[in-house]
Amino acid sequence: MFGGTGLATAAGRPIGVSPKTDVVARAPLAVSVTFDQSLRSGGATLQVIGTDGEDGRGPVTTANRTLRRKLRLGAPAGPYRVVWKVVAADGRRMSGSFSFTAARSNQVPAPAAVGPGPAPTLPRPAPPIPEPAPPVPEPAPPIPEPAPPIPKPAPPVPKSVPPFTHPAESPAAAENLPVAGPQPVAASLPSPGQPVSPGFAAVPIIVGALLVFAAGVVSLLNKRRLPA
Repeated sequence: MFGGTGLATAAGRPIGVSPKTDVVARAPLAVSVTFDQSLRSGGATLQVIGTDGEDGRGPVTTANRTLRRKLRLGAPAGPYRVVWKVVAADGRRMSGSFSFTAARSNQVPAPAAVGPGPAPTLPRPAPPIPEPAPPVPEPAPPIPEPAPPIPKPAPPVPKSVPPFTHPAESPAAAENLPVAGPQPVAASLPSPGQPVSPGFAAVPIIVGALLVFAAGVVSLLNKRRLPA
C-alpha cells in the first residue's frame, strides 16, 4: 500500500495512513501519513491528485509525527493518489505514496448507517378533558319575616255628653210644680152599662202619664238632696 523510493529505513517509516481503506463513501476533507518518529517541517510535501488534478489545499503540517494536508471542498468522486516526502528528525529522508477511491464528493453528506435504530417514540396520549364542575347552587333567598300585625285603631273616645235635662226636671221647675196626690179613680169610672165617651177613655192614659212624671220629679229631688 505504501510506495516509497527506498529512502525510509527500518528506524524511520510510516505506520499508518488516512483514509485507511482503498474505497471510501466520499472524498475525505484531509489526508495524512503517520510515522514512528518525529518529523522536520522543512522539506515535507504531500500531493493529493484526483481526476481533476491537484485537490490538496493549504500548507503541509508535521505535528505529532503526522504528515497532513487538507483537500479542497468539492473534491469530486473517483480515484485519488497521494504522493508524500518528509525528513525525519534525525535527518533521514522518506517518501512514498498510496491510493484510494471516493464514491461521492466531499460536499455530499454520507448516508446514515442502516441498522436497527431506536424505536420511534410514540406520542403521549392527550390527557383526558376534565369534566366541567357542577354549577354551584345559588343560596336560597332568605325567608322574609312576617310583617307585624297592623294595630287596630283605638276606638274614638266618646265625648262626654251632658245629660239631657227636661225643662220640667230642673230644680226650679220641680219646686214650682204642684205635687199631685193620688186621685180616686173609682169616682171617675163610669158605671156599668153606661156608655164610655171618647174623652173618658183618654183619662186613664193622662193619669198614668202624670203619675210617671211625678215619680220622676220626686226621684230627681231626692238625688239633689243627698250629700255629695
